[in-house]
Amino acid sequence: MRVSVISLDFAGVIAPKDFIDFFWFFVIPKRVARLERIPLYEAIKYVDREYWSVPTDSLDWYLPRFWLERFGIDADESDLIEEALEFAEPFGDALEAIPALGLRYRIIISTNTPSSFVEGFLKRYPQIGAWIEGIYSCIDMLNKPRKDREFFMEVARAVGANVSEVLHVGDNPQSDYVEAKAAGMRAILIDRSSRCSSAVSNLYQLLEVLL
Repeated sequence: MRVSVISLDFAGVIAPKDFIDFFWFFVIPKRVARLERIPLYEAIKYVDREYWSVPTDSLDWYLPRFWLERFGIDADESDLIEEALEFAEPFGDALEAIPALGLRYRIIISTNTPSSFVEGFLKRYPQIGAWIEGIYSCIDMLNKPRKDREFFMEVARAVGANVSEVLHVGDNPQSDYVEAKAAGMRAILIDRSSRCSSAVSNLYQLLEVLL
């Protein structure tokens, strides 16, 4: 069966995760420093300790609203994300390859990044956002911190495609390749470090494979 839908992971495929890290390790600590009236460097250390006090397999670990409440920060989540988005840039190949792919395939995003980050990014970069049919986050859809077989099957149902018609592209060998394949999707691993010989190193190479 032919591929009709291309599912792209977000962080590591479309954009570096730098701006997401900036949100967690600067924007949040800056608000904590102001609230607690402590130096920023102390707030950064304090916030980091608090993050690691919550298991990384807990859904709360990934939710901005959980941490805003935990730190007592009275601010709108979207405003803080917007502050981090000032430092967001897509990979250059994503800017060119996604429109080219969009001429022949339906393009969606399947990720474990909260949808609020992805939506803000796509508004900032409409040259990518215009080609994205839907955003599917396992955090928001299924209350799961990581992509798994069930998530990918749910994504296929959500887009109204046979699971075998969907090709997923991601950078995590387990959650983006093994789990997607287990769901019945086709999958391609992207490794921007070029260490994995069986993976593509950028989206230009994905174009060469598909077009």
